[in-house]
Amino acid sequence: MDSSFRSGCGNGRGSAKSYVTEDIAALTELIKKTPVDSKERNILQWQLVLNLGIKGDASKAAQVLAHLMKAKNNPIDKDLMTLTAGRLLYQNGFLDASLKYYEKISKKSDYWFQAQEEMAWAYMRKGEPQNAMAITKTLTYPHFKGWVGIESYLLNSFTSLKVCDYSGVLTTMKSIKGQFGEHLIALEKLSADPHQPAVANLMKALAQGPVGTAKLGKDAHLLPAVASRDEVLNLLVKRHQYMNQEADLAEKLYARSLTFGNLQGQFETLKNQVKTRADMTQGAGYQRVQELAKAELEDSKQVMQRLRIVEVEMIQQVDSASKFIKHAGAVETKKGSTGASGKYAMSFSNDKEIWFDELSNFKVDVKKGCAKDSVKE
Repeated sequence: MDSSFRSGCGNGRGSAKSYVTEDIAALTELIKKTPVDSKERNILQWQLVLNLGIKGDASKAAQVLAHLMKAKNNPIDKDLMTLTAGRLLYQNGFLDASLKYYEKISKKSDYWFQAQEEMAWAYMRKGEPQNAMAITKTLTYPHFKGWVGIESYLLNSFTSLKVCDYSGVLTTMKSIKGQFGEHLIALEKLSADPHQPAVANLMKALAQGPVGTAKLGKDAHLLPAVASRDEVLNLLVKRHQYMNQEADLAEKLYARSLTFGNLQGQFETLKNQVKTRADMTQGAGYQRVQELAKAELEDSKQVMQRLRIVEVEMIQQVDSASKFIKHAGAVETKKGSTGASGKYAMSFSNDKEIWFDELSNFKVDVKKGCAKDSVKE
């Protein structure tokens, strides 16, 4: 994860934007016109937090968020606000504080995977690759296909490279095709034509209420990672619902107007106009999914490029190590371990089947790291 702010987009799957962009001055004026501690004001304050964060004013965004988290009539998901607080602290360089916020998000949350990934990046930024590796061991667990994004695999490769676990780098890279090949093909299809069965299923589910990855089932791997929690898409689905209701009412009024010849034409026009607006809104929803697919596909391509850089760096390190072996001398090693504790804390030396309770409690003890002695040619 780079230092730029990410809006609340969900479980670690790319950096596609899921916020509604607004002018900060206009948002501020709208907030002043709404009742204190009303749902309307809190929604607007949330939008202000996201827009301040994305424009680089993390300090101001944190102030607004701190106030919002104490509000009583707040419709914003608590875990999403906690995750956002962690991101703002990360952006400002308060890594230890950001970790404390990420740790508050439980495994039951839809944002747990995202929080875990961002914790790992924070540990990497602190210079603690062993702690980051412990987290990525969970994120790259094969059974999480469809839940975790490709960036987690980049991070896993990077942490392995940092401790000279070259076999680990290769293993992670080999697993990417099996884990994400189908997903990337699906994104390509959506980029060309968003009218796919998985999208239709998603919109039906969103019309009934909030949708998590578990509820999407197999469709989760065929959709953009942030689609189910994208604010714009959710608004479009709700708007389409309302317009469908209006269209039904217009249809009933038109049916009744058939007995009144002089009003029939006007009611028919009304019916057609409402139906057209409903169809346009639905079309905008499909277009939004297409935009999200293109954005994630572009992000995935960038991650793949970075993975190639990791691969090249690994080759260079192996070459340097080979030269080093030819020279006698002491090898300075890195030492460090995770602070994982609790009854489920465990180290991993093989890939046996693990229990869900054990996940996120892995331990890594880095006793033999990359040699630091310079090599004299």
